[in-house]
Amino acid sequence: NLTVPHKLLALDMVDVLDESASEWGAVNTILFEGQDDNGDWRALRDFETAPHQLRSHGYNTDADGITQSLREDLGMEVRGENVLLLGAGGAGRVAALKLAATGVRQLHIVNRTASKAEAIAHEIRTRFPAVEIAVGYPDATDTEMDLVLNCTSLGLAPDDVMPLNIDSFSLDKARAVYDMIYQPAETPLLAAARAAGCHCLPAASADNGRTSRRSRRRLLLPRLWLAPGRRGFIEGLMASAEPPAKGSPFFVDGECSVTNSAVVVCLRRVEQPPIELTQTQIGAVNGTLAEAASSF
Repeated sequence: NLTVPHKLLALDMVDVLDESASEWGAVNTILFEGQDDNGDWRALRDFETAPHQLRSHGYNTDADGITQSLREDLGMEVRGENVLLLGAGGAGRVAALKLAATGVRQLHIVNRTASKAEAIAHEIRTRFPAVEIAVGYPDATDTEMDLVLNCTSLGLAPDDVMPLNIDSFSLDKARAVYDMIYQPAETPLLAAARAAGCHCLPAASADNGRTSRRSRRRLLLPRLWLAPGRRGFIEGLMASAEPPAKGSPFFVDGECSVTNSAVVVCLRRVEQPPIELTQTQIGAVNGTLAEAASSF
């Protein structure tokens, strides 16, 4: 799973793009695949031994996840709605194009760098001419917004400012607010929206059509092809690790490792609780991951 700022960069880094990634111009999920003896490509988790040929396959689940979340959790079908969208990065571009494709009536895009918002607006005017598209906040004479959608990273850090300039747009003119940030669950924008009486939805509740928020925060590697003894080494780490501190980003789960390493072999969802590694153990696990990667 990829997030800011990797979604656009991954377009040129993966071996194959799924139609979803090509259509929406961003990658938020990468599936690592191997080629079997019949020449078919399958997820690495399906192999008992390491395949000779590997590839990375990029997907985008953000687009469908956004509209699904709005429909199921806010009761909003998007078609014919007026939307104020904050952000024109990878997530913002996907959201804007998906909303336009779904038939939003009016779309206002606000971004710190106006040229990025203008580029998206130009693409929407070309591909979806029926949509009323504008860059910047709606003026005082415009109708109320059915939805304010935050696609920026503002809200991830405790001291972040709100992504919305309340002097330019008052939340009492919005029917609903959706924040794509899934942690923390209550961002400054959502807190202000609730105070203004808006119907609110954090991405943590809907999770953009993917697995649970708890699972997304951990890269899960069910199988590594390691030299004898290294699997035992991982199991030893698991047995010796302490229970996790709240919010710790370093975990081991199932058979193998979970760290912030860039090496990812396969993904799966598991239910057992995570355990925390010390910094020394993390370094050792990273070395094991590098060994596994070199075997491919």
